[in-house]
Order: sequence, then structure tokens, then C-alpha cells
Amino acid sequence: MFKFNLLLIILLSSFNTFSQLNDSIIEAISNNYSIWNTHKIPFENLSHFPVINDIPENVLSIWVSYLSKDSEQNHMTLPKLSRYKNIAFLNYYDESILDKRFDFSWFPNLREVIFKPSINQYQVNQLFSTAKKIRYLEVNINDTIPDCFCELNELKVLIIYGSPIFPSCIKEMKNLKFINLIGGGENFETKLFDMPHLEALSLQTGPLVIPATVKNMKRLKALDIQTGFLTLPSEFGELDSLENLSLSVHDGRINFPFEFNKLKNLRNIRIWADTINEYPNISNLDKMLFLWYHIGYTYKYNLDFSKTPNLNFIWLETPSKYRVLPNGICTLKDLSALYINHYIDKLPPDFFSLPNLSYLSLNGNIPFNQILALAQMPKMHNLKPPRTLTEGEKKILMKIKNDPTKSKYGGNDGISYSGEDQREGGFVNGFNALRYYETLYMNGLKLERNYK
Repeated sequence: MFKFNLLLIILLSSFNTFSQLNDSIIEAISNNYSIWNTHKIPFENLSHFPVINDIPENVLSIWVSYLSKDSEQNHMTLPKLSRYKNIAFLNYYDESILDKRFDFSWFPNLREVIFKPSINQYQVNQLFSTAKKIRYLEVNINDTIPDCFCELNELKVLIIYGSPIFPSCIKEMKNLKFINLIGGGENFETKLFDMPHLEALSLQTGPLVIPATVKNMKRLKALDIQTGFLTLPSEFGELDSLENLSLSVHDGRINFPFEFNKLKNLRNIRIWADTINEYPNISNLDKMLFLWYHIGYTYKYNLDFSKTPNLNFIWLETPSKYRVLPNGICTLKDLSALYINHYIDKLPPDFFSLPNLSYLSLNGNIPFNQILALAQMPKMHNLKPPRTLTEGEKKILMKIKNDPTKSKYGGNDGISYSGEDQREGGFVNGFNALRYYETLYMNGLKLERNYK
């Protein structure tokens, strides 16, 4: 049996299977889009070469897991790799220190690059001055990105690991739609938050104060920030195009501006924070469908859903001292899934009139007659009771499940009596659906796979 340390593949036909996300968040949940899935080349379009020496030099796509010593005859070496001048797709995922002889000028026709090892300043300059037709770039850079980077007119997706210094001209790149920065860099926020053509931005970085220039990002539809401290300026409310927002602040705090409720096209919001100054003002955000809050502490408890009438999904993990149902939930006629992780002492009568509630998970000491009423709500499919039921209570609920006239209450799994294992998939998938790079833009960019 041969032991291969390299996978080489050739692209035989174009790949254009990206699909647009349906307007409904339910479609996003059921399809569970993923950037990583959409960028895998389908094997039915590939041929594999079992022996290194059999590979034609005009191969278009090459994946390198490891480079052997130059003396190895039947394994990929750096001199052998340099022969493939026509490759368009390069996936180099050996994370060890890159051979200093590696030369990006060998590959002038690159279209998509996934390059795991860190590249030095010379190689950075070489890459951007040579491969002018790159459309997708995932690379590890900790040096200055030269101005010639801005000449990559076909680049749509940029994923960078490290702390690069971006050129000022990056704001002029009209076709660059998606940036994911895992790291930081000198004054990166002053450049990345002033890009009028960018549609999606993802940041994993240190403490961040977003500058007022964010108001210039008139096409930004998706923003994902993971940091240790975050302040949003009042100008943040001027992002009229923003649809998806995900903010994660661990061991820190988020400060929300009062103007938050001016984000008139916001559809989905996810907030994970140890501390917030107060809950964001979401009143009159009529297009909001999905809301996910995981909050450790808030200086002001101002949760109010009375003016967000179209919410479909709500997931709340809020400070435990608040034992009431947030204001306005009983007015949400389109609400289909609700998860609340703090204790509720009693449900208001209007709650049982929610016409579309299907998935429910609560904590509390709610009386059994209210639990029974929940189980008999018209659309109820899966119910996690707010407390441990007695055997008698379980038998009563099982009668509902087994009664053919009430089969619609049971669903495939019936009513859930166990704990966290039965948190309905609608919540988990809803969380995934919010991740914008797994839902909307990576599927809509339509990166052509015809490299000829």
C-alpha cells in the first residue's frame, strides 16, 4: 500500500452550485449553509492521480499536505511543485515553516488560494504582484500588505490569519465583498470600517472601538465581531443595509448606542456578552426575525418585544434575577420558537394565545395546569417542561400524545421530558443560521470555477 503525503486533483469542469438564500430564515435553518461546504470541490468533477510522476504539468488544481525532501522520488517536493505553472486552485495546508525557496511567481494563474503557513514580506509582495486574477484568498500574513494588493480587481473573498498592515487603498476595491480577519493589525479598524463596497465583515480581534467612518459602509449587510470589549458609535445606526449582526464579547462589555433601532433592515441578531450597558433598542425593527441573547450582566433590564412584531425565533439566556417573561412576547403572533433559560414564576394568560408557537423551552416552577395548557396549544410540536414532572403529570401528558385526535401535539418525538438533550434543533440550527458567512453572502458570490 502506498503511503501518500499529497493529494493532487484536477478540475475537469466548472463548478457553480452556489445558491441564493431564501428570504425566509426557516429556509436558512433547513438548508444549514456553510462556507466550508460551498468551497469544497465536488469529487464527481475531479480525477485523482495515484502516482506523482503520472500527473500532467497542466493540472489546474492542487492540494499539498506536506512537501518531502528533494531526494524523495515518489513524493511531492518543492522542485516538482514548481513545475505546475497553470494551477488555478492551490490548497497548501502544511502549517510547518515554509521553505524559503517557495516562490509565488511560479503560479501566475492562481484564482483561489488557501495557504496555511505564514508568509514573509517578500512572499507577500511576490504573491500580490504576480497573481493578479485571484478571486478567493485565505492566507497567513503578519507583515505590510503592499499597494499592489489593491490591483486585484477580481478578488471577492479575503480571509487573513495574523496582524497585517492594510493599505489605505483597500477601500477602493469595488469587487471585494467579504473580509474575515482573525487577528488584528495596526489601525486596521480605521481602514476596514471605511469600505463603501464591502458586504460582509468578520473580525476576531482584541478590544475594539468602531470608528464613526462605519457610516460610510452603505452596502454592509453582515457583520460578525468577536472581541474582548466593544463600543459602537452613534453612527452605527446609519447602516441602513445591515441585515445580520453577530457580536461576541468574552470577559468584557458591549456599549450599544441609542440609535441602534435605526437599523431598519436588520433581520437577525446574535449577542453573547458578559456585560452590556443595556439591551439594544430594537423597537420598530419590523424586519427582525431571529434574536439570540446570551447575557451575563446588564446595568439596565429593558427587554421589550412589543414593537418587533415579526420575530420568529427568540433564544434568551439572561441574568437569573429576572423571573418574569419579557415584555411584549405575548404580542408576537409569528413567534414559532422560544427558549428562555432564566426562571419564570408564572405565565400570563395571553401567552397561551400565541397562534404559531411550536417549540418551547422554559425554566421555572410553573403550575401543572399551565404546562398542560402549553401542551395543547394549536401548533405545539416539542415542549420542554419548565420543571421535573411527577409520574402522574407525565401520564396525563402522554394521554395527549397517544390520543389520535391530538396527534398534532406530539410530533415525531412527542413531548420532551428530559433536560438539555431535548432542546429542539430549531434553536441550535437557528444559531447556525445567524452566522452570516454560513447563510447569505458566501452562497451568493457565485465564484466561477471555470479557470480556462
